Amino acid sequence: ENIFVVNAIISGIDAMYKEDDDRPSYITVAENIFVVIFVGEYFLRLRADTWVWMFEPMNMFDTFVVWVTGVLVVWILEPLGYPIDFLRRLAALRVLRLGRLARAVRIMPMFHELWMLVSGVLECTRLLFWSFVIIGVVHFMSAVVVMETITKSPLFEEDEVVQRMFGSLSYSMFTLFQFMTFDSWAVVARPIIYAMPEAAIIFLLFMGIASIVLFNLMTAIVVKNAFDASEADEEAKAQQQVQQQAKIAQDLRAMFIALDEDGS
Repeated sequence: ENIFVVNAIISGIDAMYKEDDDRPSYITVAENIFVVIFVGEYFLRLRADTWVWMFEPMNMFDTFVVWVTGVLVVWILEPLGYPIDFLRRLAALRVLRLGRLARAVRIMPMFHELWMLVSGVLECTRLLFWSFVIIGVVHFMSAVVVMETITKSPLFEEDEVVQRMFGSLSYSMFTLFQFMTFDSWAVVARPIIYAMPEAAIIFLLFMGIASIVLFNLMTAIVVKNAFDASEADEEAKAQQQVQQQAKIAQDLRAMFIALDEDGS
């Protein structure tokens, strides 16, 4: 699993070079070595788990990383001189394979919390999708309300800042996203609220729903998923139990040796 860490470091070094820059030769050599190792590992796993292994989501991702960003880019397109800048950027996806390192060390007690965090993130992908959908809907509805009540108000028809921030639906949604993340939102909201006090209700209601309720609800669900995934990991629990029993046996052995004064 250390190969994933080294690959991530090389990918980080490679990212510092632009398309036209001359990359050090050790990067090219390292990429070829990584491709050889990843292809070998791929076929070994395929032989051990049969072809059904490829249809799991994470294994489909591994297939793409190995054969597209690895074999296709390093061994085919690059030697033929084809422009591969876009595909080379996709090679950065190999860094995500570090998640497998977290899975490999999850049975060690010192890495238990790390695996809880990683599994929580992996188990909440569907949650994140629907959260983005809900947040997008809330942004859309709030942007329409802001444009109808604030942008079209006679008070702000000649206001360049308001027209720039809320002049179109897309700009309004982007500005509300700034409000949701508390990114200097008061600088934009304060002059509007001074001129139209009722605008405070719209802004505070949006921030209460989008920034506080939705974000805290997402956090709570992610934490719950992390604990559920940790409890459901039977392999890690069994390994931890074996390690705990070994430690108890070692402590008991040391205690009996200490109590055996005559060496019998």
